[in-house]
Amino acid sequence: MEEIFYYRISGLSFNVNEDHIKEIFQKIGKVVSASITKNQFGQSLGYGFFSLSGLQDKEDPILFMNEGQIDGCIVHVTEEPTEKKE
Repeated sequence: MEEIFYYRISGLSFNVNEDHIKEIFQKIGKVVSASITKNQFGQSLGYGFFSLSGLQDKEDPILFMNEGQIDGCIVHVTEEPTEKKE
């Protein structure tokens, strides 16, 4: 079984959804899950979590997209030390 790594992505525009995260990160690994954190009205709070397997290196998503742009916003990707509830 492949190891699964967990990440947080922040600085997202309110237009970005889970499908965008999956589409971007499937280029470097298998997206196991992706979620955008939302308020009680279903509006994005500008950050979310995703998990990947099949990576050559757990730093790949950080090198790939940290301080990159999604929908015109600079985003930050950090590794999460434990599994997040998504």
